[in-house]
Amino acid sequence: LLRNLQSLQHLNLSDNKLQVFDSSVVNNLSRLESLILFNNRIERIDLSHRLELKSLNIGMNRLERLDQTSLRDIHGLQYLSIT
Repeated sequence: LLRNLQSLQHLNLSDNKLQVFDSSVVNNLSRLESLILFNNRIERIDLSHRLELKSLNIGMNRLERLDQTSLRDIHGLQYLSIT
């Protein structure tokens, strides 16, 4: 679905009732700087694919925990919202 959007810099998937997010979905978006997953139903998040995000909003989800390994491959992250 997102294959042909390599120039995309900001992706807002808020309020979509997503339950799982796997970073492989956006792995080919090499210019993606901002990912907003606010207010979904995400219980598990996999961000193990290398991303160059500057901003990540995963607030208002159903995450029970966030492992350090979940964020280790996000280099240059300047803003993180998990509330």
